[in-house]
Amino acid sequence: MTIEERVYGLPTHLFVLYSHDGDQLDCLDCSQEDSPVVAWDNIDKQIIRRLAPSFLQYLEARAARFGELEGA
Repeated sequence: MTIEERVYGLPTHLFVLYSHDGDQLDCLDCSQEDSPVVAWDNIDKQIIRRLAPSFLQYLEARAARFGELEGA
């Protein structure tokens, strides 16, 4: 998915982790030492917010949300 997104303007320092129907991408920002996870707006072509300070914290939050959905 990352190579395809590069054609449409995704910066080279962002690595796609998850796509929300192509409109928003959760990306690892490899330009920063701590590699935070950010939300990339694929329409406006910009980072719109920081989702987690690290990949591990992003993964933990997603796993917790998945667990909440499974228990519902």
